[in-house]
This record gives sequence, structure tokens and C-alpha cells, in this order.
Amino acid sequence: MTTTTIPTCCTVASVPAARSPVRSVPPTEPLAVLTARTAMALEASLTRFLAATDHNLGHLEVQAAHDVQELLRATTQRAAQARADATPPHCPVCGQPLRRPSPHHARPFQTRFGDITSQRTRGWCQRCRKWRTPAAAALGLKDPAGYSPAGQALAALAASKMPVADASLVLEHLTGLKLPRATLDREARRQGQRAQRLRTQRDQQAATEKRQLELLLEPYQLSIPLDAWNLRERAAWGQSAPLRRRGREPERWHWV
Repeated sequence: MTTTTIPTCCTVASVPAARSPVRSVPPTEPLAVLTARTAMALEASLTRFLAATDHNLGHLEVQAAHDVQELLRATTQRAAQARADATPPHCPVCGQPLRRPSPHHARPFQTRFGDITSQRTRGWCQRCRKWRTPAAAALGLKDPAGYSPAGQALAALAASKMPVADASLVLEHLTGLKLPRATLDREARRQGQRAQRLRTQRDQQAATEKRQLELLLEPYQLSIPLDAWNLRERAAWGQSAPLRRRGREPERWHWV
């Protein structure tokens, strides 16, 4: 088994991120204000980078990613909550209205920008005989999984390209997602099974789909292109030696 080694010259641990003014942000703060604070943090990081002669561009890249992390996380948090609030209390499987809906079910999960929590409505589907959370389906979240769809896709991709232990380390280094080996293996397996079900469903749909051919009522010209091949014919049979004495090579292949 191969082992992946990640350089430590530009990791977050080797470059202590400076304290940013966007660390503790009230949940009701407008994104425009948070964006302005993020811009100030980036300007401060740029000034520190220019003053630190022992830092290269990699150090600035790590610090800049740290500065914008809270802005991206807050945007994802508010978008997820807005989508959850706008999702009607209907069963995501059969579409029937849910009975006994109860709101404010908090669900924390990891995204590639950090941990967020969404408040969702949960209800009972009489037809499916199951408790359903419509916002989970609208957000692409699975009940057993504590990761966003992007996190699940990254886990499946990393686990399919390298050993699970290395994939866990690479994911945390590149995206900040902390997936233990067992969790990463489970998420990758889940995504693989989902892809197989989707492919089977599409194959069945293509096999049962009936298409009606259009009948053209106006005159048209039908062109049928034919491929060509080489055909060996009995040309100049028995004349090979005389032709070669005259400097001509006999041809047996003719283009048809």
C-alpha cells in the first residue's frame, strides 16, 4: 500500500493564522457587513505578508483561505436555513402532506467551509408510514450522514483514488473536512451504491421509454453514406515478372 506524504511548508499548522475580525459573527449580521470585515482581514493579511520577508506565496494562500472561511461558512449556513424554511411540509418520497409537523429540529453537519446547523421541520407520512424531514431531501442530506453533499462527493472521490487513511489526511489538509477512516469508507461506499442505483434507474427508464417517430409530410432527400474498402482483384494475372522487368510493380489492390 502506498503512503501519501503532504508537504508541511505551507500547512495551517506551520503558518499560525492571525486573529481575524470575522471569527465571532452574530447570526443576524448582514452578509454585506461580514463581507466588509472579511475584506479588512484580507488587507491586514496582505500587509503582514509584505512585511514578513521569510514568508512565500504559499503562506499568504493559507492565511487568505482562513480569512474568507467564516464568510463562506455564514453564507452556506444562511442559504441552508432559507432553503429549509421555504420547503413545504410534504413527504419528499410520495408528495403527501405530513401529519403532526414539528419545527425547530436542529441538525448539525459539516461542509467544506465549516460546521453549520439547520433548523428543520419533521412530520409523519401516513402513506409511507415513516417520519420525514423534507428539508433534508431539499438540501441533499442523508439522515445517517453528517456531511454536506459536497463533502460526501469529495469523500467518494478521494477514497476512490487513494487508500482510505491517506484520503482522510488529504481531505483535511485541502478542505478542512475531518472524516475518520471508518466514516470516509462508509461515505464512499454510500456514494458508490447511490451511483449504481441511479444508473440502474436510468437504464430501466431508457428501456421502457417509448418514442414516437416523426413522419415527414414534405418531400426530402435521403442520403445513405457507404463506407469504402480495399478489394483484391485479378488484374494483370501472370504478368508480375514482365511488369517488374519494366520497372512497374503489379497492383493487386483496387479502391472500390
